[in-house]
Amino acid sequence: MDPPNKERADERFYFRIMSTNIFFYTRQGSKVPLEEYAALEKDRQYRQVVQTTLPNGIWVSTVLLGIDISWNTDGPPLIFETMAFGNGDLGDARASERATCEKEAIINHIRICENLKSEASDG
Repeated sequence: MDPPNKERADERFYFRIMSTNIFFYTRQGSKVPLEEYAALEKDRQYRQVVQTTLPNGIWVSTVLLGIDISWNTDGPPLIFETMAFGNGDLGDARASERATCEKEAIINHIRICENLKSEASDG
């Protein structure tokens, strides 16, 4: 049996991606080719919009996903996601919101932070 050929595997992956209706997006919401998205995706600072650790240890993170994760093919693409995790534990998701643009994503981030601060101070 021949050893795996990384170039060939990359070609098959690229073909599968390109044969679907997956679109890739910048932070400004512009569609870009896979190659451009792949270069942007490597830059963690580009993908990370904002992150906050609340006094109770809950970590809230808003990132550019770069792909449309909406189920609605007629609506605008949902390319940002805000998630909150209890005490930094990625298995303990407390909240999640998706957004079309960076401004909406930041608003979601602030709202989730405020809601989780309120819950913590109530209990």
